[in-house]
Amino acid sequence: MKNSIAAKSSAILNCGWLPASARSVPAGETAIQFLLRDSGQPDWKCGEVAGEFDLKGAMLEKPVAELSGGWQTRVKLAALLLHEPNLLLLDEPRTFSICARKFFWNTF
Repeated sequence: MKNSIAAKSSAILNCGWLPASARSVPAGETAIQFLLRDSGQPDWKCGEVAGEFDLKGAMLEKPVAELSGGWQTRVKLAALLLHEPNLLLLDEPRTFSICARKFFWNTF
């Protein structure tokens, strides 16, 4: 994974995974820059999905590192949804073991 989220596809499954320990966004990168880079979607689509998480206007132009942890998670969730998964895995470190992760990624 080159960024903080992952998307994995098979013939019937397009899985998105947001680990609780997601790595941070590069220093100085704004929310909209991250969404554009991570998803490869056009700016209007990134803005549309971000708006569903109340990420609008000046909030999109702020560096992600300056946002609270909750807002950073919203940015990362928006990025994940821009990959259009049909299954989301939201990782809680105490409930999703390393063995389960390996099984999932090797199976699908």
